[in-house]
Order: sequence, then structure tokens, then C-alpha cells
Amino acid sequence: MLERLHQTHFGIVPAELYNDVNGSPAKGENTTGIDVRVVGSQALVTSVDSGSSAAREGVRAGWQIAKIGSVDLDPVIAKVNEAQKKSTLRDLMARRSVMSRLEGKPGESTAVRFYRWR
Repeated sequence: MLERLHQTHFGIVPAELYNDVNGSPAKGENTTGIDVRVVGSQALVTSVDSGSSAAREGVRAGWQIAKIGSVDLDPVIAKVNEAQKKSTLRDLMARRSVMSRLEGKPGESTAVRFYRWR
């Protein structure tokens, strides 16, 4: 049955891709208050929690995330897309590669560069 579904209960992430998916080691429970989806090769903000640091900074749904900290997202997303191109987990892995970079410790700041679309 698993062969017919082309899915299994787990996914194997190659070691060389693991840091691209998880960013740096887990930093904490704090988040920026945005949700992201990767569409093709772009990380797009899909929602912003009211009262979050992102909302206070004026971030809006529809903006594209270009860079988190010193990391350009284009090559990270391209690497995940290539490694997971035949996997049903591709979308999940690409989203995780972005969201993990947005996490941080309470009081810690994360620099994010956006492209704003009107």
C-alpha cells in the first residue's frame, strides 16, 4: 500500500541537507509571529499575528522573504527543492527551512529582508 501511495510514515533527510532544512541548531520557542509558505522558489508571508513583532514592524501577508540574518533564501530553497523534488515532503521541508531560521530566544532580534509587493 505504501508503494501505491508513494508515501511513508517518515522521511529521510540527507545529512548534507539537514542544516539547510533546520537552519542552525534549535534556538528556542520564540517566533516572529509570521507564517510562511514556499511557492516555487519564493518564501511568502501568508499571515501575520496581530501584536507580534512582525506586525509592529509593519510586515504584511504577501511579502516575499529574501534573506534571514546573513542567509539568502534563494540557494537554500533551491537546494531543498532539488533534494526533495520527488518527495511528497518537499513543501513541508522547504517551509521548515525558512521557519527554523525565524526562531530565536526571547528578546533576541532576527534581521529579515523582505520584498514588498503592492
